[in-house]
Amino acid sequence: ITLVLGQFLGAQNIVVNTTSPRNDPMWLVQNVLVGPNLFVYSPLNQFGLPVSQPPSVQLGKFNCANPAFGLDSGIVMVTTDAIDVVPGQSGTFTTFPTQTPSANLSTVLNTIGSSASSQYDRASIQFNFLANGDSVQFDYIFGSKEYTSYTCSSFNDVFGFFLIGPGINGAPMYHANGSLRIDTVNLAVIPGTSTPVEVNTI
Repeated sequence: ITLVLGQFLGAQNIVVNTTSPRNDPMWLVQNVLVGPNLFVYSPLNQFGLPVSQPPSVQLGKFNCANPAFGLDSGIVMVTTDAIDVVPGQSGTFTTFPTQTPSANLSTVLNTIGSSASSQYDRASIQFNFLANGDSVQFDYIFGSKEYTSYTCSSFNDVFGFFLIGPGINGAPMYHANGSLRIDTVNLAVIPGTSTPVEVNTI
């Protein structure tokens, strides 16, 4: 059960497939990310309809034959073409204009006092899930080409893995007034700390 995020991974023997349906967010979640103990489905918008998540060149499925890499397969999410994680490969991704900022990612950037707030080329997948037990585990690797040029600058590759819902992390499911409590926890933090995973913190 794997997830690889970032702009560059230096492992050899990695193969990325971005052909349909391997570039479709929900297909990747249902067929690559989760194991048999999770039931996953598309999140719903305010009208009760599934959130639109079109296929994207920024998403793909990877396989890696190098045991030192730590993961043998999973999802790749990249701020450029997903195939750009393969050494020597280069896609044709065109930079998106400034996107509507993710409030959750803005919170992560604010945590470390980042002065740049614009969010470019964001890759994201949203999904809802029901688990049979009281815990869930996701493995991921974070990487970035910006380590060689923008480390400790105002430009900061950032990664967030947000768990949103009632009763998460042991919190009560309801407020004192009886209303449902919805909390957000960023799972992408340096182990044993509350420091988020970003170029300027890793």
